Amino acid sequence: MDIRDERAIGVELMGREVWLLPEKALYVPHSRSLVIADLHLGKSAHFRKAGIMMPQGVGNDKDYRRLQVLMDRWQPKRVLFLGDLFHSELNGDWHLFSDFATSDMGDIEMILIEGNHDVLHQDLYARAGLKVVPSLLEEVFIYSHEPLKEVPNGFINIAGHVHPGCVIRGLGRVHIKLPCFHRAESLLLLPSFGSLTGCHTLSKNGAKQYAIAKERLFVV
Repeated sequence: MDIRDERAIGVELMGREVWLLPEKALYVPHSRSLVIADLHLGKSAHFRKAGIMMPQGVGNDKDYRRLQVLMDRWQPKRVLFLGDLFHSELNGDWHLFSDFATSDMGDIEMILIEGNHDVLHQDLYARAGLKVVPSLLEEVFIYSHEPLKEVPNGFINIAGHVHPGCVIRGLGRVHIKLPCFHRAESLLLLPSFGSLTGCHTLSKNGAKQYAIAKERLFVV
């Protein structure tokens, strides 16, 4: 296919080519799918409700801009959200997403792989144009929120939930933790897309990791 971003890295998963994107997303050319994990929209409002001072819209505005840029660049037929789209119970931030989805998504199909934070009423997802499923099996890919404990032979699990990160070490005690794609034998973990999510350091243990820094990808 025509590559629309020279910063993307192509990898082969069970004979299928996919593109790791520096904006912490995945593009699957053969199904024209943009895959995103763990936005945790509404987290800033959740913090404010708990008494933690945080400006209105922090994180959300940046995430919407990044999502819109990805949609404009890659022109997907659908967007797969790998769970934890919204962080908590209903708050005003959900209506922002619903407006965004119904006005800016056009005819793009949206599928939410249900995650542990996706606790809103099903009617709200439906009004936003979201189809909600527990997992999705498609050719050799099994999309899920949490990584599967067992993956059948010949398949690869594409998942989120973990918020994978890696540590880059320099001279002396200098080190930095970065979000990353974590590619094991039968698993591809996506970094969390949300700006307020952080990351969890994973040991390589034979896996390949693609770190993200300043919207650039590099192999660790």
